[in-house]
Amino acid sequence: MKPARILVTLTGTEYVDAAIDHALELALLHGAEIVGVTDLDLSRIEMVGMVPIGAVAAAADLVEHRRIEAEQRIDAAIARLQNACRDASVPCIIHRETGEPFETVARSWRFADFTIASLQGLFDYGVVREPDKMLIRLIRRGIRPMLATARVARPIRRALIAYNGSMEASKALKQFCWMNLWPKVEVDLVCFRKGVDDAPELLEQAAAFCRRHQFEKVQTFVQDGSPRDHLHDFAVERQCDLVVMGATARARIFSNLLGDTAERMIRDSVLPLFLSQ
Repeated sequence: MKPARILVTLTGTEYVDAAIDHALELALLHGAEIVGVTDLDLSRIEMVGMVPIGAVAAAADLVEHRRIEAEQRIDAAIARLQNACRDASVPCIIHRETGEPFETVARSWRFADFTIASLQGLFDYGVVREPDKMLIRLIRRGIRPMLATARVARPIRRALIAYNGSMEASKALKQFCWMNLWPKVEVDLVCFRKGVDDAPELLEQAAAFCRRHQFEKVQTFVQDGSPRDHLHDFAVERQCDLVVMGATARARIFSNLLGDTAERMIRDSVLPLFLSQ
């Protein structure tokens, strides 16, 4: 399934250039159009904490300064995408929104094939810090498949697929192969022994699936330990440009949390992540 419409979230951080570069690369490879979505969340802009008596005017000035700065960063991100698309003759649509960011992305995502978002600072325009990672919250809402970009864009020549035989890992493997976003990519398949009894057999089956979907260079690796503790280091050691993994919400007593490995990678990775359901 080739993407016809790619949704890219436009932030005001240093991550936005990488997200735009990846979106443009994929749009050119697959003849897709790009939809850029940005959001000015006024409720976060207005969070100034407790205001002492006599400081109301100063607090209002601070909010106005934040709003102006956020709008300037939004304008810069939109201009960056529009100019890049114009120069490359790629169709581009801008959804400039205000309000609740999750609803904004969900509305645009309904008719997009693939989403590109920043690993850090999603809808953070350098004005108000959001302690919760908004990317994790988007994934919990089901916004997938997704490329979560690192700070700097890099050519995707080698992809590491984390595979343990689970339904989530199998869905991620299949979706990555079906989409075939980077046709010449080399594939490394890794399975960590912790909690897996038949790692070599699972990897051979996964490798055969990849080869049937036109991936010519496929290698398999069985590693000790847990993926949560070792996946990122192994990806760096193998000089991979992308990590492919399932990201599913799982129930705990009163909350929905991502699997430990996915959440750890989202928080700590210096590599882009292909996240699937």
